[in-house]
Amino acid sequence: MSARPNPPEGETETAARAPAVITWAYLTPTAISTVVAAAKRAGVVAVDTEFVRDRTYFPELGLVQIAVPGHEPAPPTSDGAQPDPAVEGVRVWLVDPLESQNAPVLEMVAEIMTDSDVTKVMHGASQDIAVIRYAFGVVPVNVFDTQIAAAVHGIGDQVGYAALVGQLLGATIPKDSQREDWLRRPIPRRALDYAAADVAYLPALVTKLTQELHPRNRLGEARERMDAMVTQAARDPSPEDLASKIKTYGRLNPHQKARLRGLVAWRDNEARRANLPRRWVLEDDVLLSLARVGPIDREELADITALPSKARQRWGDELLQAMRVKNA
Repeated sequence: MSARPNPPEGETETAARAPAVITWAYLTPTAISTVVAAAKRAGVVAVDTEFVRDRTYFPELGLVQIAVPGHEPAPPTSDGAQPDPAVEGVRVWLVDPLESQNAPVLEMVAEIMTDSDVTKVMHGASQDIAVIRYAFGVVPVNVFDTQIAAAVHGIGDQVGYAALVGQLLGATIPKDSQREDWLRRPIPRRALDYAAADVAYLPALVTKLTQELHPRNRLGEARERMDAMVTQAARDPSPEDLASKIKTYGRLNPHQKARLRGLVAWRDNEARRANLPRRWVLEDDVLLSLARVGPIDREELADITALPSKARQRWGDELLQAMRVKNA
């Protein structure tokens, strides 16, 4: 287990509490108007998504979590347990996008995403923004990413949600459902509790981080970085983006890099068309072998032993064209 990052100078780490039971409810068409009104009154809504992308190019949305502060504190649970003070007054709703009756709910969620008067609080938001863009056809505006705020605050780059909640709020979040199949129905109760906890503490985090950053004149910097992240997450990756993620890309010469950019662009288009993970089309090592050698015809293409014969027969001409275009 890795050690937690040290708190910034002058700040002490909050002692961790036992995991709290988060109260949540499914958001239904009859309740959505009330929830939207509450979010607009509060001016803030916490958002998270659960999705599956193991066997597809496009993410398959399995659950949307929403938390809105500003409510009366919840009463003790049936066993007398008091709610965690960090989530007092926060209401958590879960939206099942696979329920056909929830179409009006999803429409209203999309409306909230584009309301510039309501801050959308997320943690590590880039993937969620891409999922929301694909599932709802909108790009969230006025996004506050607590992971970016934590980095600007000096807590650490890419700090996880559970670690940040523990350090700043002293709460403990179980992480036993990180690999859940969110498309399976019914979703297990433990997984739904986990999903609810993933948004329940976000309102308290944004308050805490804003209070810490504002006096240090770092809030503007954090906001600029958040806006840049949203812009990046909302666009399709360029050939350069795709190629630079492949190991050893930096060691290639300019001609090889150009060929690889052409190849990853072709693979991305093919993966989109078939809705398959990119590596299910062709592995990175295959593209690297092609880019390094640069075959110019099918005879030379047959000498690339890393290229499966079925792939050569099916896509040979397309692969050659992808490299020619970038060599022109």
